[in-house]
Amino acid sequence: MMSDGFPWPIALVGYLVPAGVILLAAGASRPAESGRTAVWGLLGAAAGFLGYVVFGFGIEFGGLGLVSDLPGAEAMRREVPPLLWGGRVVGREWGLVGLGGLIHLEGTLPREFVILSLHEGAAAAAAAAIAAVSLSGRVRLGVTVILGAVIGALLYPIFGNWLWGGGWLGRLDESLALGIGAVDAAGAAHTYGVGAMVGLGGMVLWKGRRQMRRDLSQPPKAELPLVAVLGSLLLSAGWAGHTLAGPPFTLASSGPEVGLNLAMAASAGALVAALYLGFVRGEVELLLAARGLVAGLVAASGGAAFLGPLAAVGVGAVAGLLLPLITYVMEVRLGLLDPAGVAGAFLAPAVWGLLAIGLFADGSGGVLGLLTNGAPLGQLAAQILGVAALAALGAVVWLGLAILDRGFGSRVL
Repeated sequence: MMSDGFPWPIALVGYLVPAGVILLAAGASRPAESGRTAVWGLLGAAAGFLGYVVFGFGIEFGGLGLVSDLPGAEAMRREVPPLLWGGRVVGREWGLVGLGGLIHLEGTLPREFVILSLHEGAAAAAAAAIAAVSLSGRVRLGVTVILGAVIGALLYPIFGNWLWGGGWLGRLDESLALGIGAVDAAGAAHTYGVGAMVGLGGMVLWKGRRQMRRDLSQPPKAELPLVAVLGSLLLSAGWAGHTLAGPPFTLASSGPEVGLNLAMAASAGALVAALYLGFVRGEVELLLAARGLVAGLVAASGGAAFLGPLAAVGVGAVAGLLLPLITYVMEVRLGLLDPAGVAGAFLAPAVWGLLAIGLFADGSGGVLGLLTNGAPLGQLAAQILGVAALAALGAVVWLGLAILDRGFGSRVL
């Protein structure tokens, strides 16, 4: 399905995404702390990329041949399960992990797999960067690098395998007759949800010295405004390029319509987030607008190929509205300072975007929304299961971080 005309050079634009994540977080940090945030993010992203290329690719796409006719994928048909039952193979629709092995170390790869690794490596690096900037000032740098490698080698590829690498979420249409299976076309939950889950777990366990360094009666402000704005713009441009350069098995369609939907959703997110604060407090905060731009983009990207223009604007606007509300709940009600804004700018929009597909999909690619098509609950149920799977993975991550904290004393004192 991926031909020589596949626009792989555009995939390189995706490497602007981890850069944008780092700059957006650094722009929200105090000048004395911004350098540390950048170093944590850069090394976390590097570890995530290497972890993915060496180990993660085989886990994510070890069962790709079960769901795709990508050249070379016929050799990638090993997924756990299937199981043997009564002398026959069962459970092909319930794959959990691909068994592609260390494919990049075993010999020459088909060109399509090299391009696919290049494309997905950028997203794995972004997921690791999100977690890393969240943990800056909370754990030692070495712990952050190890977690970045774990994200790239295990967490990111496992969730990706479930969605489109031959795993169970993407095949819910075969196993439970739910829509066309769970859909996350551009990998919003795959990238931002997984990275933010690790960051959120770290915020709960490792509050560190950053916890009381801001007046919580005021909204978060950009300490380095131009850096924060540049980060949001680089992230948005990079993610748009990453989405449009995606492999065909992740999108029902691509092209200017998808790009337009992403741009409208991001704009709506920025406007609503900024105007909400202006309405409530009589002021507009630049950092909230920059994060709102990202939140709208994240929320719409999972379904940009399946949403009409008005639906894309609505999805982005809701993400922009959720941003200040989530920030308030996190920091004021729960007492968890979120200097990188991962809960409101990444995690909540990723979850909302998954659900919005089941509500507002316009029928493109066979994805039918409950409200726009009067469709059965099947697609929405598949999307809900996708959210539940992300939450379950997050629970496992939290347990692992708790064991790390208790056993190795990685708290910043």
